[in-house]
Amino acid sequence: MDPTLNSAGLSDSPPGSSPNDLQALALRVSASLQKVESHVSRLEKVYNTLSFAGIFSSATTTLLTAWTSAAGPIWGNDVSAWRLTCIVAAVLGFLTTLFMGVNQQFQARERLSRANECLGRLKSLDFALLTRNQNLQEAWKDFADILRKYPEELR
Repeated sequence: MDPTLNSAGLSDSPPGSSPNDLQALALRVSASLQKVESHVSRLEKVYNTLSFAGIFSSATTTLLTAWTSAAGPIWGNDVSAWRLTCIVAAVLGFLTTLFMGVNQQFQARERLSRANECLGRLKSLDFALLTRNQNLQEAWKDFADILRKYPEELR
């Protein structure tokens, strides 16, 4: 067996490279992983907050209008109570539209999916480097491809 090959039969040190090159790549991948994990965390918070707010305001609108249609206005029994109930329902409906619209315009779901894809690729590369299951030149190519395909996620 060739002493320059690892247990998977792949070279850890292609011509012109050194263990320092492997360490440099591993450090860059690790730093990128941290950035993307932070990015995913922020996107999840935004997406979950906007989604919850939209669902909550929609459910509250539905509950308010259903209650009012079945039992009359919650606040009093005269015309002003009906007006107030309608105003509150309209504001809640507006908030529902606003939260869901911002969530859609922000493309949170798509951005979160893309960030998780980037995270998965970085974790895979990190594992390959850790276990030395990938040739160093191929690992650098994979990392360069990740940097090229996911610039927003790696900012």
